[in-house]
Amino acid sequence: MSLAPNVTLQTYLDYAFIRNADSAALQDLTENFQSVVNALNNLAADPNWQHFREEHRINTVQPYSTGTVDLVDGGTTLTGYNALWTTAGIDSTWVLKVDGEDTEYPVTSVTSDATSAAGAMTVPAKASIVSATDWIIITSPAGVVTVIWFDVSGSDTVPAAVTALVAGGATGSAALEVDVSGATTAADVMALIESVLNAAAIGITSNDAAADGSTVLTVTATGTAGNSWTVVENGAHAGFTATSPANGTDAVLTLKYAYVDKGRTSLSGQSYKLIKRFYVLPNNFRTMISLAPASASVGKVREITPEAMRERSQLSDNGGMPEYYALLSVPGTTTKAIRFLPYVENTFSYQYDLTYLRWPTALDVNSPTDIVDWPPELRGLLEKAIEVEVARKNKDPIAERSAIEALQKEMPTFERGAEAHGNHVFSAFGVDEDGLMLDRINIDSSGA
Repeated sequence: MSLAPNVTLQTYLDYAFIRNADSAALQDLTENFQSVVNALNNLAADPNWQHFREEHRINTVQPYSTGTVDLVDGGTTLTGYNALWTTAGIDSTWVLKVDGEDTEYPVTSVTSDATSAAGAMTVPAKASIVSATDWIIITSPAGVVTVIWFDVSGSDTVPAAVTALVAGGATGSAALEVDVSGATTAADVMALIESVLNAAAIGITSNDAAADGSTVLTVTATGTAGNSWTVVENGAHAGFTATSPANGTDAVLTLKYAYVDKGRTSLSGQSYKLIKRFYVLPNNFRTMISLAPASASVGKVREITPEAMRERSQLSDNGGMPEYYALLSVPGTTTKAIRFLPYVENTFSYQYDLTYLRWPTALDVNSPTDIVDWPPELRGLLEKAIEVEVARKNKDPIAERSAIEALQKEMPTFERGAEAHGNHVFSAFGVDEDGLMLDRINIDSSGA
């Protein structure tokens, strides 16, 4: 028989699966069989096997501070304005720091990102537009009025009513001329409106994707504030319609601990930072070998205990190139992670190469096709040991003796491979008429 590359055996039932045999029929195999299993379990637990070495690149992430937040004293829910926390990957590995405060609040989850409010507008063909009476009034939440008026002949002047509307608006109000003298269809008119409106950058944009004279109006800033924009058409033509923006939403984030107000004059519209504190390690991480800078421009980091990490970060952590790291768990979970100190506070992403020892991949005993992930140095020994057991089960002394001889030949190769990866000590392998003494494999204390 032969095993697939990198296959070795993990449990009693693994033998049955690899042999494609009925597992129940193997329950009465010899005690020697279980000795093989026990010895291999001990060997596989030794961290010195090169087969278990893995590498992983860690890329640090800059703080996220887009938009503002509304805080609630004693509350765990924050509202974010113009914040795209989900898109930025904010999760429970991040903490929140409000500008001007040192307290860190671990993030539990992000409920949603902020979304933009959207409205709609349609216009008629040029023949239906009257420059003296037709215009579009767009008003921002701050009261800034933008009036789009139409120059039908190419030489029309701003209507007095438009000038009055602009004068009554907040600072920044303006009249935007759209010269439609060369237009014909509604699509022509809308294309001209879109060009003028988008170039003005007033905080709302137009997109007539179908080029049919109807457009989607989108507030450029995300959040519920966008729902306060209004769009109104002034004219009696059936081709003119306008729907003010709606359905904008704010971002929502939940903290692990309630925010405590320390005397701020306002809890609304506050600047903040979300800092990635925990870099999750690979799921199969078992033991660290080393953590090294990936380039010469990145400084070395020194390991400290989680307790020392907490003490140092409480004293001062204003950001910069990491100098220390600690292995710990993400708060409230068993997820293994690395935390750096200080946190990264610039536009440069630091990279570190993590070398570690992983756990053997567990075999699903319900899946006979699973590949057991153990050191390949054990492969030959196992093949031969299985053949010995199968021969005994079948009461075939000729096949058994042949398998024992093959196993004896395999041992030197196995011992060389094993000793190259650890301080294993093997007693002499005695073979006699009474059975194969696999239970005499000895594993020293460093590996078992």
